[in-house]
Amino acid sequence: MKKTNKKFNSTCCDIQGALFLPDQIQQAFLGKNKRQSIDDYKILPGLTLKEECSRAFRIAQASWDRFKDTLTRTDLSEADRLSRTKEWGRIFFNSVLGYTIQSQTIIECDERQYPVAFLVSNLPVTVVSAPAGLDDARPELTVIGGSQSKKSAFTLVQDLLNADTRYKWGFAFNGTAVRLVRDAMSLTRPGYLEFNLQEILANDDYAEFLHLWMALHASRAELIDGNTAWDLWIKEGEEAGQPAREALRGSITEALLTFGQGLLPILKTKP
Repeated sequence: MKKTNKKFNSTCCDIQGALFLPDQIQQAFLGKNKRQSIDDYKILPGLTLKEECSRAFRIAQASWDRFKDTLTRTDLSEADRLSRTKEWGRIFFNSVLGYTIQSQTIIECDERQYPVAFLVSNLPVTVVSAPAGLDDARPELTVIGGSQSKKSAFTLVQDLLNADTRYKWGFAFNGTAVRLVRDAMSLTRPGYLEFNLQEILANDDYAEFLHLWMALHASRAELIDGNTAWDLWIKEGEEAGQPAREALRGSITEALLTFGQGLLPILKTKP
Protein backbone atom coordinates (compact mmCIF):
# COMPACT_ATOMS: atom_id res chain seq x y z
CA MET A 1 0.00 0.00 0.00
CA LYS A 2 1.33 3.41 -0.99
CA LYS A 3 2.00 5.88 1.80
CA THR A 4 0.98 9.50 1.50
CA ASN A 5 3.78 11.98 2.13
CA LYS A 6 2.97 13.58 5.47
CA LYS A 7 4.23 16.96 4.26
CA PHE A 8 1.57 17.21 1.55
CA ASN A 9 -1.01 15.15 -0.27
CA SER A 10 1.16 12.99 -2.51
CA THR A 11 2.18 9.34 -2.56
CA CYS A 12 4.92 9.62 -5.21
CA CYS A 13 6.68 12.87 -4.38
CA ASP A 14 9.37 13.67 -1.84
CA ILE A 15 10.64 17.08 -0.77
CA GLN A 16 13.85 17.46 1.22
CA GLY A 17 15.62 20.42 2.79
CA ALA A 18 14.56 24.02 2.43
CA LEU A 19 14.16 24.12 -1.34
CA PHE A 20 10.36 24.49 -1.26
CA LEU A 21 7.82 24.73 1.52
CA PRO A 22 5.38 21.79 1.39
CA ASP A 23 2.45 24.22 1.19
CA GLN A 24 3.93 25.81 -1.92
CA ILE A 25 4.28 22.46 -3.66
CA GLN A 26 0.74 21.54 -2.68
CA GLN A 27 -0.43 24.81 -4.24
CA ALA A 28 1.56 23.98 -7.37
CA PHE A 29 -0.17 20.60 -7.60
CA LEU A 30 -3.48 22.46 -7.57
CA GLY A 31 -2.33 25.05 -10.12
CA LYS A 32 -2.68 27.91 -7.64
CA ASN A 33 0.88 29.28 -7.59
CA LYS A 34 2.28 32.12 -9.66
CA ARG A 35 2.72 31.44 -13.39
CA GLN A 36 0.25 28.59 -13.53
CA SER A 37 -2.32 29.85 -16.02
CA ILE A 38 -2.94 27.97 -19.27
CA ASP A 39 -0.95 30.66 -21.07
CA ASP A 40 1.96 30.21 -18.68
CA TYR A 41 2.14 26.52 -19.61
CA LYS A 42 2.36 27.39 -23.33
CA ILE A 43 -0.56 25.14 -24.26
CA LEU A 44 -1.12 25.00 -28.03
CA PRO A 45 -4.23 26.76 -29.37
CA GLY A 46 -7.22 24.44 -29.45
CA LEU A 47 -6.04 22.34 -26.50
CA THR A 48 -7.03 22.57 -22.86
CA LEU A 49 -4.63 22.01 -19.98
CA LYS A 50 -6.38 18.71 -19.24
CA GLU A 51 -5.99 17.55 -22.84
CA GLU A 52 -2.30 18.43 -22.91
CA CYS A 53 -1.68 16.59 -19.62
CA SER A 54 -3.57 13.55 -20.91
CA ARG A 55 -1.48 13.53 -24.09
CA ALA A 56 1.74 13.76 -22.09
CA PHE A 57 0.57 10.94 -19.80
CA ARG A 58 -0.11 8.62 -22.74
CA ILE A 59 3.37 9.32 -24.14
CA ALA A 60 4.94 8.67 -20.74
CA GLN A 61 3.02 5.40 -20.32
CA ALA A 62 4.01 4.09 -23.76
CA SER A 63 7.65 5.10 -23.30
CA TRP A 64 7.78 3.55 -19.82
CA ASP A 65 6.40 0.28 -21.22
CA ARG A 66 9.29 0.19 -23.69
CA PHE A 67 11.88 1.04 -21.03
CA LYS A 68 10.77 -0.97 -17.98
CA ASP A 69 12.30 -4.31 -19.02
CA THR A 70 15.68 -2.56 -18.76
CA LEU A 71 15.29 -2.90 -14.99
CA THR A 72 15.07 -6.70 -15.05
CA ARG A 73 16.94 -7.90 -18.14
CA THR A 74 20.17 -9.71 -17.31
CA ASP A 75 21.54 -9.81 -20.87
CA LEU A 76 22.18 -6.05 -21.02
CA SER A 77 25.63 -4.62 -20.43
CA GLU A 78 26.00 -1.63 -18.13
CA ALA A 79 26.63 0.54 -21.20
CA ASP A 80 23.43 -0.73 -22.86
CA ARG A 81 21.45 -0.13 -19.68
CA LEU A 82 22.75 3.43 -19.42
CA SER A 83 22.05 4.09 -23.10
CA ARG A 84 18.45 2.93 -22.74
CA THR A 85 18.03 5.06 -19.60
CA LYS A 86 19.31 8.15 -21.41
CA GLU A 87 16.95 7.47 -24.33
CA TRP A 88 14.00 7.24 -21.92
CA GLY A 89 15.24 10.43 -20.24
CA ARG A 90 15.28 12.36 -23.51
CA ILE A 91 11.71 11.28 -24.29
CA PHE A 92 10.58 12.12 -20.76
CA PHE A 93 12.04 15.62 -20.74
CA ASN A 94 11.28 16.48 -24.37
CA SER A 95 8.03 14.76 -25.37
CA VAL A 96 6.43 14.54 -21.93
CA LEU A 97 7.56 17.77 -20.26
CA GLY A 98 8.33 19.96 -23.28
CA TYR A 99 12.04 20.72 -22.76
CA THR A 100 14.45 21.26 -25.62
CA ILE A 101 17.25 18.67 -25.60
CA GLN A 102 20.78 19.95 -26.07
CA SER A 103 23.50 17.38 -26.71
CA GLN A 104 26.37 18.01 -24.32
CA THR A 105 28.38 15.50 -22.30
CA ILE A 106 30.95 17.71 -20.58
CA ILE A 107 30.57 21.08 -18.84
CA GLU A 108 33.84 22.87 -18.06
CA CYS A 109 34.13 25.22 -15.09
CA ASP A 110 37.21 26.37 -13.15
CA GLU A 111 39.45 23.87 -14.96
CA ARG A 112 37.16 21.01 -14.01
CA GLN A 113 35.07 18.84 -16.31
CA TYR A 114 31.65 17.72 -15.12
CA PRO A 115 30.17 14.74 -17.02
CA VAL A 116 26.48 15.26 -17.81
CA ALA A 117 24.08 13.29 -19.99
CA PHE A 118 22.58 16.30 -21.79
CA LEU A 119 21.02 19.71 -21.19
CA VAL A 120 17.29 20.38 -21.20
CA SER A 121 16.48 24.00 -22.06
CA ASN A 122 19.93 24.83 -20.66
CA LEU A 123 19.46 22.87 -17.42
CA PRO A 124 22.08 20.16 -16.85
CA VAL A 125 20.88 16.59 -16.39
CA THR A 126 22.95 13.82 -14.81
CA VAL A 127 21.90 10.24 -15.50
CA VAL A 128 22.64 6.84 -13.99
CA SER A 129 20.87 3.62 -14.86
CA ALA A 130 18.63 1.91 -12.32
CA PRO A 131 18.93 -0.06 -10.11
CA ALA A 132 21.58 2.52 -9.17
CA GLY A 133 19.93 5.18 -7.03
CA LEU A 134 20.34 8.91 -7.38
CA ASP A 135 22.50 8.95 -4.24
CA ASP A 136 24.75 6.02 -5.26
CA ALA A 137 28.33 6.99 -6.18
CA ARG A 138 29.30 5.86 -9.68
CA PRO A 139 32.78 5.76 -11.29
CA GLU A 140 31.51 7.23 -14.58
CA LEU A 141 30.43 10.37 -12.69
CA THR A 142 33.90 11.40 -11.58
CA VAL A 143 34.76 15.09 -12.08
CA ILE A 144 37.93 15.44 -14.12
CA GLY A 145 40.34 17.89 -12.52
CA GLY A 146 38.61 17.59 -9.16
CA SER A 147 39.22 15.27 -6.24
CA GLN A 148 38.79 12.23 -8.53
CA SER A 149 36.23 10.84 -6.08
CA LYS A 150 33.16 9.11 -7.48
CA LYS A 151 29.95 11.14 -7.48
CA SER A 152 26.31 10.22 -7.38
CA ALA A 153 23.93 11.69 -9.93
CA PHE A 154 22.63 14.01 -7.24
CA THR A 155 25.97 15.20 -5.83
CA LEU A 156 27.37 15.69 -9.33
CA VAL A 157 24.59 18.02 -10.48
CA GLN A 158 24.58 19.76 -7.09
CA ASP A 159 28.35 20.38 -7.25
CA LEU A 160 28.02 21.66 -10.81
CA LEU A 161 25.23 24.08 -9.91
CA ASN A 162 27.21 25.36 -6.92
CA ALA A 163 30.35 25.88 -9.01
CA ASP A 164 29.00 27.29 -12.29
CA THR A 165 26.98 30.51 -12.18
CA ARG A 166 25.60 29.79 -15.67
CA TYR A 167 23.34 27.14 -14.17
CA LYS A 168 20.93 27.56 -11.29
CA TRP A 169 18.64 24.54 -11.68
CA GLY A 170 19.24 20.99 -12.88
CA PHE A 171 17.99 17.42 -12.73
CA ALA A 172 19.21 14.00 -11.62
CA PHE A 173 17.56 11.04 -13.38
CA ASN A 174 17.85 7.26 -13.24
CA GLY A 175 14.82 6.08 -15.19
CA THR A 176 12.73 5.30 -12.12
CA ALA A 177 12.96 8.72 -10.43
CA VAL A 178 13.59 12.33 -11.34
CA ARG A 179 14.95 14.92 -8.92
CA LEU A 180 14.85 18.71 -9.33
CA VAL A 181 17.91 20.39 -7.81
CA ARG A 182 18.89 24.04 -7.26
CA ASP A 183 22.27 25.63 -6.50
CA ALA A 184 22.69 25.06 -2.79
CA MET A 185 21.11 27.53 -0.41
CA SER A 186 22.50 25.30 2.36
CA LEU A 187 25.77 23.42 2.07
CA THR A 188 24.97 21.19 5.03
CA ARG A 189 21.45 20.01 4.23
CA PRO A 190 20.56 18.84 0.70
CA GLY A 191 17.37 20.19 -0.81
CA TYR A 192 15.43 18.77 -3.74
CA LEU A 193 12.03 17.84 -5.14
CA GLU A 194 11.76 14.23 -6.33
CA PHE A 195 9.10 12.19 -8.12
CA ASN A 196 8.93 8.40 -8.25
CA LEU A 197 8.37 7.70 -11.94
CA GLN A 198 8.17 3.94 -11.49
CA GLU A 199 5.43 4.25 -8.89
CA ILE A 200 3.47 6.69 -11.03
CA LEU A 201 3.71 4.91 -14.38
CA ALA A 202 3.67 1.29 -13.26
CA ASN A 203 0.38 2.03 -11.46
CA ASP A 204 -1.07 4.25 -14.20
CA ASP A 205 -1.49 6.95 -11.57
CA TYR A 206 -2.73 9.92 -13.57
CA ALA A 207 -3.38 12.08 -10.49
CA GLU A 208 0.25 11.80 -9.37
CA PHE A 209 1.48 12.29 -12.93
CA LEU A 210 -0.52 15.51 -13.05
CA HIS A 211 1.30 16.69 -9.90
CA LEU A 212 4.64 15.96 -11.58
CA TRP A 213 3.65 17.67 -14.82
CA MET A 214 2.37 20.80 -13.10
CA ALA A 215 5.56 21.12 -11.03
CA LEU A 216 8.25 20.16 -13.58
CA HIS A 217 6.92 21.24 -16.99
CA ALA A 218 9.46 23.08 -19.17
CA SER A 219 7.58 26.36 -18.81
CA ARG A 220 8.55 26.32 -15.11
CA ALA A 221 12.20 26.78 -16.14
CA GLU A 222 11.60 29.76 -18.42
CA LEU A 223 13.37 32.90 -17.25
CA ILE A 224 11.11 35.95 -17.05
CA ASP A 225 12.61 39.05 -15.44
CA GLY A 226 15.46 36.86 -14.24
CA ASN A 227 13.25 34.35 -12.40
CA THR A 228 11.92 30.90 -13.15
CA ALA A 229 8.50 29.88 -11.83
CA TRP A 230 10.35 27.82 -9.22
CA ASP A 231 12.21 30.94 -8.02
CA LEU A 232 8.89 32.75 -7.63
CA TRP A 233 7.43 29.84 -5.67
CA ILE A 234 10.41 29.94 -3.30
CA LYS A 235 10.03 33.69 -2.78
CA GLU A 236 6.29 33.31 -2.30
CA GLY A 237 6.92 30.68 0.37
CA GLU A 238 9.46 32.89 2.12
CA GLU A 239 7.03 35.81 2.15
CA ALA A 240 4.22 33.59 3.45
CA GLY A 241 6.46 32.34 6.25
CA GLN A 242 7.68 35.77 7.34
CA PRO A 243 4.68 36.64 9.57
CA ALA A 244 4.96 33.27 11.32
CA ARG A 245 8.68 33.77 11.92
CA GLU A 246 8.07 37.26 13.31
CA ALA A 247 5.32 35.94 15.60
CA LEU A 248 7.62 33.17 16.82
CA ARG A 249 10.43 35.65 17.41
CA GLY A 250 8.04 37.83 19.44
CA SER A 251 6.85 34.86 21.49
CA ILE A 252 10.42 33.82 22.28
CA THR A 253 11.35 37.38 23.29
CA GLU A 254 8.28 37.65 25.52
CA ALA A 255 9.05 34.28 27.14
CA LEU A 256 12.64 35.32 27.86
CA LEU A 257 11.51 38.60 29.39
CA THR A 258 8.97 36.80 31.58
CA PHE A 259 11.62 34.30 32.64
CA GLY A 260 14.07 37.11 33.44
CA GLN A 261 11.53 39.05 35.45
CA GLY A 262 10.72 35.95 37.50
CA LEU A 263 14.40 35.23 38.08
CA LEU A 264 15.36 38.71 39.34
CA PRO A 265 13.52 38.51 42.71
CA ILE A 266 15.15 35.14 43.36
CA LEU A 267 18.60 36.53 42.68
CA LYS A 268 17.97 39.57 44.90
CA THR A 269 17.07 37.38 47.88
CA LYS A 270 20.33 35.44 47.67
CA PRO A 271 23.11 36.62 50.07
